[in-house]
Amino acid sequence: MSAKYASFDTYELGLVQNIPLLVNKLSTRLTIERKYSKGSVDYVTLNRDDWYRNDVNHYRSQIVMAT
Repeated sequence: MSAKYASFDTYELGLVQNIPLLVNKLSTRLTIERKYSKGSVDYVTLNRDDWYRNDVNHYRSQIVMAT
């Protein structure tokens, strides 16, 4: 499990879990990630702030065989 937090309401959360299906033979790995950022860019040339929001979820699974 991992977690990160930064300025501008930016955070990342992650979880990886291995689940055995057949003992010492076969397992599955699940990965879940959540990333969110309000984001802020200061455009000095244009004399204005620009907000770029980023909201992403990742779900992955994998089958792992023992060799």
